[in-house]
Amino acid sequence: MPSISVIIPVYNSEETLDALVDRTLKVLGEMGVEHEMILVNDGSPDGSWRKIQELATQHPELRGID
Repeated sequence: MPSISVIIPVYNSEETLDALVDRTLKVLGEMGVEHEMILVNDGSPDGSWRKIQELATQHPELRGID
C-alpha cells in the first residue's frame, strides 16, 4: 500500500499532463516514500483520457480513472 496517494482531477489538460506528471512524480520520488498518483478524467472533451492512458503505461505508479 502506498503511503501517499495524490489524486488529481483532469479537465481539458491534454497539453499539460506530461509536465504535471513529471514534476509530481519527481517530488514524490525525492520524498522516499511509497506513492501512487491517480488522474481522474472529469469528462474532458479533448484527448486527456488518451494521454492519461499513455502516461499510465510509462509510469507504473500512475493510474487513470475515466
